[in-house]
Amino acid sequence: MRALTVLADSVHQTLKRAQRRWLSADFEEMRLREHWLEPDPGAPFGERTFSVAPPVEAIETVVVFKADEIGDAVYALPALRQLREHYAKAHITLVSSPIARPVYERAGLVDEIVTYKPNGWRAHVPFRHGLRRALGKRTFDLAVYLRTYRATFREFRGIDAGALLHPLDPRMRSSSVLRAPVSLWVDRRAHMAIQLLEVVGCVTGRRADWSDVVFPQFAWTEEDRAALREVFGSEDGRSYVVLHPFAKDETRRYPADYWQALLDLLDAEFDVTWVSVGGSEDGALPQRQNLVQAQGRLSLGQTGYLLSRASAFIGNLSGPAHWSAALGVPTVTLMSGHSLPNEWAPLGTTLALRADVPCAPCHRRTCPVYGLACLTSLTPERVAPEISAFLQSRLPAR
Repeated sequence: MRALTVLADSVHQTLKRAQRRWLSADFEEMRLREHWLEPDPGAPFGERTFSVAPPVEAIETVVVFKADEIGDAVYALPALRQLREHYAKAHITLVSSPIARPVYERAGLVDEIVTYKPNGWRAHVPFRHGLRRALGKRTFDLAVYLRTYRATFREFRGIDAGALLHPLDPRMRSSSVLRAPVSLWVDRRAHMAIQLLEVVGCVTGRRADWSDVVFPQFAWTEEDRAALREVFGSEDGRSYVVLHPFAKDETRRYPADYWQALLDLLDAEFDVTWVSVGGSEDGALPQRQNLVQAQGRLSLGQTGYLLSRASAFIGNLSGPAHWSAALGVPTVTLMSGHSLPNEWAPLGTTLALRADVPCAPCHRRTCPVYGLACLTSLTPERVAPEISAFLQSRLPAR
């Protein structure tokens, strides 16, 4: 099974490299254009720039396409907040993946959520266009592609809308003039939350910076608040730390005995209860006296509420890590070489620990050559002192 995964991952990476070479001239022109359009203060002529975005009063219906994972949903919230403020009187419909829908429901930034699971290759067959069926025979004034990757762009382009807004990218071709220059293709990539703010900035007219990364207050349901009773049997307000040691890809996943050794070291410093969260497909961790295993027992909304009440969070780079940081919880993330920290590290009171390996970022699901050096280098003995120092003022000492 792993051999097939490695083969599929290798083919995917080869196709990505071929695409980059094929479009290298287009990307280089985009980089140059950024400098060509810079105003020259010494030029002997005046210059004014006019926005091409439609006037606010002309937009009554907006659809936002964001069918992604939990972490992507968390970083879409600041951009959705700006859209909500800019089009305060418009009806905003969000296209969300089923797994991320609870995040958006508790954020309360849109008027309607349509659940949609991307069809992959079937999206290229017109009569099987699932997105068109999900939205019905509706026409929107504005459709926003709130993604920076083109995997589902052809599906988005089939939305019946008066104007399309999407990133300026050689891989995303349409007749729309609303194409946002996103820092994805410049020399230094910005954080995903900033990239998505740059997309909506094409219509809001705001230049994105860190002050715009504001997460909403989440509205928890009574079912969500039952999480503490489900985990502990009561709501006694004890101090606990949430763990999320699971990941789908081997390039982000540490073995169970790694976490056992790490908790042994941290237990010598802190007197807390550990609570592990995950899906029903995630395996069990080795049993410990102060470890409560909640894998598969909580809904996503309940997991979010459990995170919001935690003293801290420790885990892999994953959806729970991003949501934990957005909730203001001190968050420790063990980052592999899969992703760039300045693009994907959780935002808030956070500590990202990673090994400086030359193959990072790889964006691969498997590691066929380097033996997962980015993971094996971060031994429990190396990271435990860093985690202890970060959490020292936030957890009860033993």
